[in-house]
Amino acid sequence: MICKTQKDNCIKCCPLIGKIDIFHPQMTFKTKRKSTFSCFGVLLFFIFIFTCCYFIHHEYVSRKQDYSFSFSQEFIRRSYWREKKITIGFNTTEQWKNFLNIDLIDSHNKLINYTQCDDNLEEAKNGTYFCLINYPITTNNENDYILRFQLSLKNNVKAKETIHFSVAMKEPLIDHDNLENPISFDDDFPVKKFRCFYSTDEITDYGKYLKLIDYTTKGGYIDDTEINAIYLDDFLDSRKTRNDNNIGKLLGFYRIMVSKKIDVYKREYISKTKFYINIFSFIGGSFTIFSIIGFLIISPNDSSRLYSSLDNINSHDIYEAYRTKANNENEEVGITEGDFENNLIDSGIFKSLCHRFCFICCNCCDICPQTRHLYIIKNYFEDKLSIEEQT
Repeated sequence: MICKTQKDNCIKCCPLIGKIDIFHPQMTFKTKRKSTFSCFGVLLFFIFIFTCCYFIHHEYVSRKQDYSFSFSQEFIRRSYWREKKITIGFNTTEQWKNFLNIDLIDSHNKLINYTQCDDNLEEAKNGTYFCLINYPITTNNENDYILRFQLSLKNNVKAKETIHFSVAMKEPLIDHDNLENPISFDDDFPVKKFRCFYSTDEITDYGKYLKLIDYTTKGGYIDDTEINAIYLDDFLDSRKTRNDNNIGKLLGFYRIMVSKKIDVYKREYISKTKFYINIFSFIGGSFTIFSIIGFLIISPNDSSRLYSSLDNINSHDIYEAYRTKANNENEEVGITEGDFENNLIDSGIFKSLCHRFCFICCNCCDICPQTRHLYIIKNYFEDKLSIEEQT
């Protein structure tokens, strides 16, 4: 049991100490101006504050890390591709570069002029690729392609030869853990190449699809964002035919088409509203739990703490009052004065924890000998120090 002089000095030195013992209902008798202040209640308060601060910090840090994510594919109209732009490059091997004609045709079957560019698909003289830079996509219901490469040899070749052809685009990279910029282009490998080959003894037709990405982000303490990107699908369709009139002259075609589907990514972080709801819910739930702990562990010993804070009351007076009341009601005393005093001295927080739980379960009677001293003091204060008794 904490010395009453030490407690009184603590409260006089720092009155706030008595105010933060909030996790058990303190019994206050106005006639004596004494309270059941508990040091363990103060410790419980600081544990509660630390727990709440830790949870708030964890939630604040996690707001940019924890998210829910979904992926789906949806059908879209061809008109959805309007005003979209692509940068695309193409080339062949150096061996055939001067012997090959490459005609580039749009969806309206019109020839398109192209330029040269470097390995990053940026315009440059004597570059590695031929390019279309920021080309606006146009669709046509008459053709399934938006671009078509027609490859032919400048001169007929009778021998069977294999000619390599490559199409290149900047590949978007997706980083779901990046809050502000989940879609980016890798600087180390800025261009992805799609290789194929043509044979001089047959005509080959290849086809690849452009696909759209729609990436939306909600929450995370930033404004909702939607990012679009385009990539060239890995799937390659091919058809080979023979036409004796064109063999050795026309190599074939390479068609770029638009997909009917769009890749939809939805990423949702915690919102500000949900963040505050989680905080207040945790604080409310924690306060309830700590209050129950205070009620079960601290409150049962309120009477003995109040007894130790009073100067003009001693254990002998309380025991005599209890014994007199028991004799008047023809009840058995059930405990000696020595045992009563020993139990009062032995009522530390942890040592008598099981006794307190027992007292909570049967605090309306004095059957249990281990908790009878608590019951005796409780009844004494209710009978002798209540406001009704003083008036």
